[in-house]
Amino acid sequence: MSNATPGYALSNMPPAATDFIQGIERPSQLDAWAGKAEPFKDDPMVFNAINAGRTALTNGAAKIRALSSDLTRSEPQRHEAGGVVSAKTVDALEETQRILNARANAYQAAGDEALRDAFPVKAEDTWLHDRWLSFLEREVANQDGGLGNIRKATMANPSLATVIAKMPAELLPVKGDFLARLREEVIDKFHPNIGEAFERAGQMRELAGKYMSLAARVKLNFHSPLHASKMKTRVEV
Repeated sequence: MSNATPGYALSNMPPAATDFIQGIERPSQLDAWAGKAEPFKDDPMVFNAINAGRTALTNGAAKIRALSSDLTRSEPQRHEAGGVVSAKTVDALEETQRILNARANAYQAAGDEALRDAFPVKAEDTWLHDRWLSFLEREVANQDGGLGNIRKATMANPSLATVIAKMPAELLPVKGDFLARLREEVIDKFHPNIGEAFERAGQMRELAGKYMSLAARVKLNFHSPLHASKMKTRVEV
């Protein structure tokens, strides 16, 4: 299997390897794969981690492209060197992933803590919460706009919003995706700053997943361990 475009991926790599390296060199594709650091400039750890990951990826691709035309090395030697480049690039990408996940967890924890304080549950409101639970049970069974009635009442009544936000999901008549969306809307309306923390956590987790995928693609496309292993047959004279 020959290289689809000599001068990009190493020889005897599949066409996908060339496509991957060419994609890294295209700014729009790199943004899609590795994200942009600019939206996270208010968080220096994340900003620097993304820039470091992007730099490692572009430098690694450039090194592989240069190796593909290195006539001083045999094919096994090029793949052996490519393995070194791959390992260094993967290490950097995994470090970016680690930082993104750590910061996502920090934002999630901050949001959870703020949420606990944001909707205080008072003992004297127990009777009202019981009434709201009865309302929810009735409207969940109402096939004629019941869910819409629940959303409208929740947005208009902080006491019902507290029930939706704080009561364990297992005890609420509303379930699944509707409950998840309703809770997001409650937070966005009554405590938008908390919603921002959860949103940031989600963005960073999504981006961390992209770096995990990129690390796997680097391992597949930067070199062939099979061809690199031929160096073990080398005879020194």
